[in-house]
Amino acid sequence: MISFLLLMLVAILFGYTEHVVMAGGFISPEPRFFKNKISFKYHLPMWAIWGITCFLAGHLWAVGAFAVVQDSSWYVFNKNESIQEDSWAAMGLGGFTIPLINQFIPWTYILLLSCSAALLIM
Repeated sequence: MISFLLLMLVAILFGYTEHVVMAGGFISPEPRFFKNKISFKYHLPMWAIWGITCFLAGHLWAVGAFAVVQDSSWYVFNKNESIQEDSWAAMGLGGFTIPLINQFIPWTYILLLSCSAALLIM
């Protein structure tokens, strides 16, 4: 449990670092794919780091949860932007809003968390 919590702390720190880099004017390198949202030169190494980090922590199943926590923390640290239906994280797939807290949750987050849950059960 401690290693999983530390893993989620790494995801938060990763989100904070990405926020600092993006706030400094970083633009993902070309070429871009999937409706101009994914840069292989940026996203593939980032995803590999997530997978390696989860593997080394003994929680490879948690890669989806890591992605959600990392991405969510980026929005927490970025006061100028909130996650909406047209946000990068939604990938054009939409989502739903939790009425009580008026928070949009993209379907991509549900998919990633479901993948982590399924891998944990296996």
